[in-house]
Amino acid sequence: MTASDGSKTALLHPLYLDVSMLTGLLAQLAGPSPEGWAPPGLEEALGALDRWQPAEGAAVPPVSSSPAINYVATGLLQSLYGHLRSHGELQVVGDGAAVAGVAPGDLVEVRGTCIGNPFEDLVGFYGVLIPQILEQDALRGALLEQVREKQRGAQGPKGAPGARRPAAATAGAAATARTGDLARAAELLEEVSQGATEELAARLVLLLVEDVRRSPVRDVVIDAEDHAAVLTIATRMLAADTLAAMRGLEVRAVGMVAAVAGESGIDLTSRTLLGSLGGGVASDLVKSARTGPYEVEAVEPVVPPPALQLLPLAVLV
Repeated sequence: MTASDGSKTALLHPLYLDVSMLTGLLAQLAGPSPEGWAPPGLEEALGALDRWQPAEGAAVPPVSSSPAINYVATGLLQSLYGHLRSHGELQVVGDGAAVAGVAPGDLVEVRGTCIGNPFEDLVGFYGVLIPQILEQDALRGALLEQVREKQRGAQGPKGAPGARRPAAATAGAAATARTGDLARAAELLEEVSQGATEELAARLVLLLVEDVRRSPVRDVVIDAEDHAAVLTIATRMLAADTLAAMRGLEVRAVGMVAAVAGESGIDLTSRTLLGSLGGGVASDLVKSARTGPYEVEAVEPVVPPPALQLLPLAVLV
């Protein structure tokens, strides 16, 4: 598809396209009245798309998996994109100040760098790292128990023959030993408590990893320097290779505004069960997780304002 940018005309390729939203917007523009707008050949194009659409609940393949369907869908998108821009129905959010003039339900275009989802990236890294740390902890605990068994064997049985000591000396030594035992016991309890807490946190993070993987919705962040957009996309419509292709690219995201971020920004953990508790529970859990010998920079899972949450029609490059 093409777009006029000043004196230069550029070809745009849709890395992501929501065909359901595309046909829905076309239906609204066509309307029941004769004054409605529709691109040429719409009925034939819709017929082709209808034959391609999978059954309800089935995974949606990438549009590019079928050259013919790719041609039809991209042609409809080009017609719709050109109509919206020429009639002033698509607002280009060029800077942070422009976010203030946007309201839910508006059709907008945001240009910036796709950075994926930093929170999901960190959680995915922990999903690989933490099982390795827990395995090392288990091996270390087994080796420590072996050492203790050898030490107990070297000390011999209690009550072994030896020189008798005076009662006072024996009582003093016993008191001193008991004081030392109590101190050591306190240290061991603290270590056990700390270890149990760390292991519990690690296992909760693993549950969080699985929660993110099973989520029916994904958030993808577009960073536009002084503002941002968070694209909310159904997981079944976002192939792994599509997200990988989008990451790091300068893109144009076209979609409908679902929300304008308030002072607290947009929380990227809200898609998780722990995130639904609020108060940064998921964020604090991830930040407190052990990373072994690896230094992992903490990620703030909140996109600060000014920011928009979009239901994307297309991501163009």
